[in-house]
Amino acid sequence: MSEPRTHRLLEYPAQKGGLIELNDGRLMGIIRGMLKFYSRDRGLTWSEPEPVLDSGRQIIAEADPVGVLRLQSGAIGVTSYRPLRADELPDRGGASQHRLRQQPQRGLFFRKSHDEGETWTREVLVSPPGIVSWYALNDTLIQLNRGRLLWPCYGGSTAAEPHPAPLVEGRERGIGHLWSPENVWATRFFYSDDEGETWLANEGDLMLWINEGYGNLDSMHEPTAAETNDGRILCLARCAQMRAVQTFSDDSGERWTLPELSALNSANAPIRVKRIPSTGDLMVVWNQVTAKEHREAYGRCRLSAAISTDNGRGWTNFRNIHVSPGMDESARVSDPEPPGFVRPGSATKPSDPIPDNPIGGRLRASYANFWILGEEVFIEHDYWYRVDPWDAHPVPAQWTHLTKDRNRRTSTGYALSSLPRRLHILPLKWFYDATS
Repeated sequence: MSEPRTHRLLEYPAQKGGLIELNDGRLMGIIRGMLKFYSRDRGLTWSEPEPVLDSGRQIIAEADPVGVLRLQSGAIGVTSYRPLRADELPDRGGASQHRLRQQPQRGLFFRKSHDEGETWTREVLVSPPGIVSWYALNDTLIQLNRGRLLWPCYGGSTAAEPHPAPLVEGRERGIGHLWSPENVWATRFFYSDDEGETWLANEGDLMLWINEGYGNLDSMHEPTAAETNDGRILCLARCAQMRAVQTFSDDSGERWTLPELSALNSANAPIRVKRIPSTGDLMVVWNQVTAKEHREAYGRCRLSAAISTDNGRGWTNFRNIHVSPGMDESARVSDPEPPGFVRPGSATKPSDPIPDNPIGGRLRASYANFWILGEEVFIEHDYWYRVDPWDAHPVPAQWTHLTKDRNRRTSTGYALSSLPRRLHILPLKWFYDATS
């Protein structure tokens, strides 16, 4: 795999979130748990994460929907997620109120800072309470050229979960996703035309109707979106059909085309799409994989990038950011199998020997995010080692630092993710130099 001499691989705070450049040249990240950190040297080193405060108190937030965005007005917007208080539930009458209180209610929130993240405005509830709980992948809020804020989100109900969860090979749910039925996720877009003061939702929720419904349906979740040069919006999302799902909007996100499978071979894992500011082209970063690799539990072991110069209609300039040793290092991976459902790890068993490759295991890189800052691309992702998906073999001592650690904390005591994360800093030109 050809890499530029200026490729820098660095450790990154162990949590998902967002990143922006401040007016004084520093980089500021805000991550899960509503913690912030800074870099004064363009990402080479980072300060210890510290709480984001509002009037001296830490802002309450949980889980992944944290993200940060520089707005056209110059303000900084931040997204978050937290449980709703009883007084925040709408008054819909006795029966409806009782039903709302029967299940935990959480909401997506938005707030702004007009002083580079030092203080924050009041939070605004974006997603209404209801039977469907709306959620979001971290750092997915975008602002369109016309000023509209658009937040691709997804939601589901626990009604599809089996109770109790079945055992597969003696383990609950087996390995990976979809060894047993899971939530059925749909995508919804929330938007604001007054810089986050009020929010509306698009018309109708989106799912993948395979073969226009004759092939059943699949979830469409963890969506991301970017505005194209021709004024449309492209949304890409994950599903279980070995391809990324795509849909387009030509009215700023209020109505969308019927979701369909794209040409991008993909694990059942998140895909990121963003607009390149200097060219208007689109870039994706995702887990490019074949069905065979997915069955062999290598589904999140290749992290790739590609560029579209025709507003998302096709993809070229394929590059690999990470490839686990022992895998095909080709920049563009072709899958001879047609799209279809594949259980991750289904070709493996606990009794299998360790993988016959230079590391005796698998190095996984997924849940990537990236930012284009000037002429550099910052790509960060989780990065961890597994011998096998069943955890049937002990992890060699030289890899234990890249395993799940549920006790990882900052020096100031704030809990971080159970997965290590890595940051790549690469020249934007390198992605355009690819010819595949």
